Amino acid sequence: MVELDAWIYHYGWVRPPELMKSKMKAMNTTHHGRRQALEMEQQGDYPGYYDYGNLKRLPVFRDTHPAVMKEWIDRFDWSHQLRYSGGVSRNRPRAKHDRLKYRVISFLEKWLFFGRRLGEFKNYHRIGRSDRPIR
Repeated sequence: MVELDAWIYHYGWVRPPELMKSKMKAMNTTHHGRRQALEMEQQGDYPGYYDYGNLKRLPVFRDTHPAVMKEWIDRFDWSHQLRYSGGVSRNRPRAKHDRLKYRVISFLEKWLFFGRRLGEFKNYHRIGRSDRPIR
C-alpha cells in the first residue's frame, strides 16, 4: 500500500432529480429484482422527481471541482428543486441515513470522534508512515 495525498470526489448522487429517480429504480431492480421494483413503483415509491431531503446539515463544498466536472457543473440548473428546510421527505422511500439510529451515529462521529467513522472496515493495515517522497 502507498499512502497518497489525493482526494477522490464521488459525484454519483449529484444528478438532476429526474435522473436520480431513474437511478433508484435501476438500483432497486438490481438489488431486489424486477418484480419487487415494479411493486415499489406501483406503491408510489418513485413519484414525480427524487427529493434529496433537507440539505441544511450538509457542509458546503468550498474547494475546486476537478476540471473533468466543469461541463456538468456548468449545466447545474436544478438548484430550485433542492430544499434546505423541513423534515424527512414523503416524496421518497425512507433512506438508511434518515433513521434516528444513524443520525445519532453521524452526530457522534462528527462531534465526539472528530470525523472518524465508528466500526468502519478498512482492507489494509497501516504499518508506518514515511515523510520521504516515493520515487
